[in-house]
Amino acid sequence: MVREIGGFYKMKKRPRLVVRREPIAQTFKLKKSLNLNIFAGFFLIFGMSFAIAPIIYSDNIAKEGIIIQKVSITGDLRYTKEKQLTKSLEPLTKTSILFVDLNLIQNHLEAIPSIHRAKIRRHWPYRLDIHLTEQSPIARWGSSKLINNQGEIFESSGNSNDWIHLPRLDGPRGTAAEVIAIYRKIKEVLNQTGEYVSSLKTGGLGQLEITLNGGTKLFLKKENFLFGLRRFISLSDRLNFQDRDIERVDLRYVNGFAIALKEKTLSAEAENLDILQEMGANG
Repeated sequence: MVREIGGFYKMKKRPRLVVRREPIAQTFKLKKSLNLNIFAGFFLIFGMSFAIAPIIYSDNIAKEGIIIQKVSITGDLRYTKEKQLTKSLEPLTKTSILFVDLNLIQNHLEAIPSIHRAKIRRHWPYRLDIHLTEQSPIARWGSSKLINNQGEIFESSGNSNDWIHLPRLDGPRGTAAEVIAIYRKIKEVLNQTGEYVSSLKTGGLGQLEITLNGGTKLFLKKENFLFGLRRFISLSDRLNFQDRDIERVDLRYVNGFAIALKEKTLSAEAENLDILQEMGANG
């Protein structure tokens, strides 16, 4: 629009258009923030997929019924019967490989008298691997139990004839570890003579009763049994007695001992009575 002022033509001024420009740095910050938000959202979705996937996978395994199809058992098993293993394992393995309770299986297996340790691991996708270590008894304990090298008492399994060759140990309740320690020391001394322990019994009054493989019985005090045992070995060497000739020897005396020969041997060894009396007097 044109207006006339004082003979001159003057153009009316148009209002200035104000354009606000955002700083470059601020614009970049906005774009960067937008990118970070997009990345964070993507990361959250990606992470949740990892968290949810095992649950979905586990649920699918349970629904599809993928149970344990094979149990692999290794170990040197001499006394454990197959029926014992089947009875312990069968109720516990009718489930999926993912949810089977390995600790429960271990406890059931180690409850078998002849099993000392059981190690179990999963082998994907459907197998359990089990390694068994049997008890290693070194002696019978009492009339029906067994004892291992650590002094642990456990029930005998299988045929009792499997253990008949082992020596028989016995003692008051709670003394198993002590009896094993005494047995080891006696065995070490007797190894020099070729004799071995058939049975060992400890009494409540600190007494020891040892039966050797030839049938000879030795009575000793627990506090100094090694001294008494060595005295017996020395006696056997000096008198040239065989183990089968001696019925019993009481070595609980401080300065001597009492010896009883088997009846058939006593008459044949009458000439040794003087030596016995001298040794009994002098210790």
